[in-house]
Amino acid sequence: MSKDKPTQAVRMRVIVVAPPPGVRFAVQRGRSELLEPSAEHVDAIQFDFSLRLGSPLPEGPNLLGEFAQGSPSDRFVYVNSGTLAGQTESCWSRRAKLKLASIPHSIVEAAATTAEAIIEVRIPGTMGDGGPVCALSSVQKRRFHQSMTKQFGSFAALCDRQKSADSVEKVDLLPSLLEL
Repeated sequence: MSKDKPTQAVRMRVIVVAPPPGVRFAVQRGRSELLEPSAEHVDAIQFDFSLRLGSPLPEGPNLLGEFAQGSPSDRFVYVNSGTLAGQTESCWSRRAKLKLASIPHSIVEAAATTAEAIIEVRIPGTMGDGGPVCALSSVQKRRFHQSMTKQFGSFAALCDRQKSADSVEKVDLLPSLLEL
């Protein structure tokens, strides 16, 4: 992106699927602020936010903004849970790192130029120990994909259609990494 172009917003959506009961989740903004969910359901928690499209990097898109963490070559978004999400009485203090560098330029550009487009990723909410998703497990493949906001009438309808992550009627465009 050249300096002459206006800043392009890229809408993002993170859906935490099958979160453990009673555990709070939040997306980290900056060093210590938290973004509350835009929608919650027993089967999923949804976060919506925007990033800015910066000048392209050789290793992937350059997504900037208050939710983008890390260096330019290793950008990510934190999904915090338990005490790290502001739930002071929780026994959990965990966070997952969603890598942004593996989203292809074509998906980022399409999302930046299409008003109703959102780049979406779904992550498992619960680990094998019954606690919230965290950084201590092995790296797992996740898929970022572009979706259109008009596909589903409501978040609850999306959750009902998504009882398992495989039942979602969207096309996954690229495997990318979720560093847990």
